[in-house]
Amino acid sequence: MDPQQTPIDVGTVLLYLTIAAGCWLVFWLVRGWLRARIHRPVPPSVTDDLAHATFPISRPGYSMRDVNELLDRAQAWLLPQLSDADRAAALDQVSNARFTTTRSGYDPRAVDTHLDALIARLSGAHPG
Repeated sequence: MDPQQTPIDVGTVLLYLTIAAGCWLVFWLVRGWLRARIHRPVPPSVTDDLAHATFPISRPGYSMRDVNELLDRAQAWLLPQLSDADRAAALDQVSNARFTTTRSGYDPRAVDTHLDALIARLSGAHPG
């Protein structure tokens, strides 16, 4: 053994391995937590009143103003005395609705789920 070489300290090696294992464990815990948040199911936002709903906020998301404007118009569309021509026009507007994506807005999955229920109601699949 060369006199200028220092022997490897087992305690130091164990300390470094413990730190590395701790970092690895924290990484996997945070990764699992993030995956659970990203892939959690969207809570059903469909209520008896399809014109009024609350949606979770996400980044990025649908423009809140655009979604709110569509839901404001939807109030009139859900009236039972709506004529067939107006119902068809409303169904077309909801089916072809496009929203701008903003840095922070409504969760797109929740809005899409709600619009699917609105389409079903307008098409007569779920009578009001």
